[in-house]
Amino acid sequence: TWLSTLTQGAQMINYMIMSITYIFFHRALKAQGVDRDTLPYKGWFQPHSAWIGLVSMVFVVSCYGYETFLPGEWDVGTFFSYYAMVFVAVVTYCGWKIWKRTKVVRPEEADLVWDKPIIDAYEAGLKTKPEGFWNEVLQLVKLKKKKNEPVDVD
Repeated sequence: TWLSTLTQGAQMINYMIMSITYIFFHRALKAQGVDRDTLPYKGWFQPHSAWIGLVSMVFVVSCYGYETFLPGEWDVGTFFSYYAMVFVAVVTYCGWKIWKRTKVVRPEEADLVWDKPIIDAYEAGLKTKPEGFWNEVLQLVKLKKKKNEPVDVD
């Protein structure tokens, strides 16, 4: 039980961090004037879905171990099995910030093009066009065949 609750708590923290990461990325795009339509992939209903995901995961984590707070059910071990990952996440984040003396990057200063040359070189070496997410899903369930269209060389 301990292992499963710790794993589930860690996964919920993981989803929260993914949402926060996208929210910060979206803020950097807006601050630097980068249009999302210029990106190779773009999620629907963003950044709203990231906010919905973050709020819902905070709610779930908050209610995750509700039974510990019921009258007569308090147990320190059970409480920590449900909420240990929250404490671990906060302590490791703050510890890293203090130990390495790092700061949260401001949206205007975020480097959005650091790996762009590597990505461009990779994409230049592709022999066929990328299929796209929904096409790959349909191919996975055998509802669509792979096209193998060649990449346009400019």
